[in-house]
Amino acid sequence: MAAATPWARAFNRMDPLTVGIVVSLVAHAVMLAIRFSAADPNRFLPAESQLEVVLLNASTRAKPVNAEVLAQVNMEAGGDRDKGRARSPLPASEQARDGETMEQQQARIRQLEAEQQRLLALNKLPVLTAIAVLLSACQPSGNSQSADTPAGKAVSAPAAASSAGTSAAASAPVAASVVQAASAPQASGIPVVGTASTVLYDKTQCVQGYPTYCAKSNIRLPQTGIAWLDDLLKQQLYEDFSTEGQPAVKSDAALRKLIDHLVAESADGLKDYATEKSAINELYDNTDFSFQYQRGRLATFRLFHNSYSGGAHNNYAESYITVDLEKRRVLNIADIVAEGKMAALDALLQKRYDEFILADNQEYDGNNGSALIRQHKETFSKKAELTDSFELTADGLAFHYSPYEIAPFAAGVVKLTVTPDELKGILRPEYLP
Repeated sequence: MAAATPWARAFNRMDPLTVGIVVSLVAHAVMLAIRFSAADPNRFLPAESQLEVVLLNASTRAKPVNAEVLAQVNMEAGGDRDKGRARSPLPASEQARDGETMEQQQARIRQLEAEQQRLLALNKLPVLTAIAVLLSACQPSGNSQSADTPAGKAVSAPAAASSAGTSAAASAPVAASVVQAASAPQASGIPVVGTASTVLYDKTQCVQGYPTYCAKSNIRLPQTGIAWLDDLLKQQLYEDFSTEGQPAVKSDAALRKLIDHLVAESADGLKDYATEKSAINELYDNTDFSFQYQRGRLATFRLFHNSYSGGAHNNYAESYITVDLEKRRVLNIADIVAEGKMAALDALLQKRYDEFILADNQEYDGNNGSALIRQHKETFSKKAELTDSFELTADGLAFHYSPYEIAPFAAGVVKLTVTPDELKGILRPEYLP
């Protein structure tokens, strides 16, 4: 057997306690010599680029081709907000500025909308001019006023209302002039409706001692240039402001008295907001009654109410009014439906209502349609009523419903349209699209 080394002999002579201490010291020395550091977080990032989630103030049911969102409003993804416009029917909104009041923001929005309408009108002007030249060339000499507006052709005025209820058409003189140029006198005796508007009422009342806390009301009326039609529309406005259990509004003086009372009540309600220095410093109730378009004997108008009395958001409602220029009367749904066909039209409308519910419901998977429809109707409305708020367009007969009538506020104004093919045999022939 080989002789033990001096280190082995010394180790054998150590008692167990000493051996343990030595081993422990060696182990601790090794452990203290090791250094740990945090791993590089970039090593764990996915190879593909990240996707930003952006909330927009417009929506679409179509899936975007490219999930790139650069615009403030973007209907189909992508966008060009940096160029001052967005892919939307409305102009891109500027970012809110510090210290800017609601009124200032609304004024800037109205300005942007008016500019949008002006640009659209300028783009259409060369086409309309060419049409006018061709029409004049086709007329016999000495009878330059015989050109007719084709029946069923829409003559429309820009009518995008701002959040304050102001008509963009009223602030876009170029667009209005284009509409007038396209509206040739009609040989049948049907008048051409003018596109101007006028302010019937405009009042602001502020809290005493607090000039920035104000209640406001504004009423804008169409000015068609046709005396009987202007009077008829004003009567419609009076009826709209008449409430059950209160004296009917039958004159401008009665309407002003009513609005004065409402503005005073709103201003009184603002006192608490003012003393508390609340961010809510404006209550308003605006009405915009505007001309939309003319199709032959039919002229369509939109009555839009927009109000804010405190709370999370404003409230708005709209109704459409169709006037038969030959009969000189406002049409209701019974006037345009053929005898005995109301039930058939109602069935088509309920079909559109069901389709809207499913299309608007993210939980619809193709199998739970009946349950979702039933749940929706139990919450809002069992059926879509055959309302007199309708318009006859080239797309068919469209019924309009304000927020909360048949859908939540988030759904906005809901439009249910019965197509021209479906309307054959249901509408009276003279009113078919």
